[in-house]
Amino acid sequence: MATITKPNTLVTGATITAAEHNDNYDTIYNDYNGNITNVNLSATAGIVDTKLNQITTAAKVHGSSLVGLASINTSTAGIIPSVSVETGTTAGKIVAMGAGNKLPAVDGSLLTYLVRAQGASYKLDSGSIGSFAATSTRNANFSFTYSAAPVVITTYESTTTAGTGTISVMVRATTGCLLANNTTGEVTGHWIAIGVPA
Repeated sequence: MATITKPNTLVTGATITAAEHNDNYDTIYNDYNGNITNVNLSATAGIVDTKLNQITTAAKVHGSSLVGLASINTSTAGIIPSVSVETGTTAGKIVAMGAGNKLPAVDGSLLTYLVRAQGASYKLDSGSIGSFAATSTRNANFSFTYSAAPVVITTYESTTTAGTGTISVMVRATTGCLLANNTTGEVTGHWIAIGVPA
């Protein structure tokens, strides 16, 4: 309702009719019973917040109107209700722990290294030793130097039908290479190393 005005001004000595009296009374009565609007409130009203309800209606507060964020209670700041978080294993979603406090199955092909509980990083390296004859040796260089001897797994394939080669490996962690010894038959070797880099 807009600001109200007095319908009838009563003067001394005039006869006051019931209609005039009711008009004045009803104007105030109708305004105070559910029709008070912003224009009826003084700019200096200073209504205390204990008389205001908590705002819970969606879209009633715009983020640009928020100020004084430094005064937010840091013990609860940033805590988003779990029902408001979209979880899952597809793009744009947050991965959540499943039953038994285990991560769900996800594609880890983009991981560059694994981190131990102690904080050190494992690093993976691989390569080919190439073809070499029986009772010979072949060096293979790592891409970097490990701080200690890494775990090395080797595979090989015989380059001849009759070949029965095997490979034994000696790792030189400080120089960043391994020495492969071929004991029997001509073979082509491949290796994978994992350990903590220097």
